[in-house]
Amino acid sequence: MPYLNDMPLEARLAMLNRRDADRQPQDILKPALALLVQRIALVGSFGAEPAVLLHMAAQIASKPTLRAGHWPGQSKTE
Repeated sequence: MPYLNDMPLEARLAMLNRRDADRQPQDILKPALALLVQRIALVGSFGAEPAVLLHMAAQIASKPTLRAGHWPGQSKTE
């Protein structure tokens, strides 16, 4: 099997869609969050989809940290 990133995008999407067709979104997100502990950022607007994603991530993550209102390294008054 070729390395996933070496595959054309359309083939990669088709393979992942076939593989994950019967899985729940939480079951797909959980291994990614576990793999990227302390190295993942989720950003969204105030729409429904980002709210659902952030809620799922907060339920799955063991110790979620919320940092809102400024970029890392930027003071809150800038």
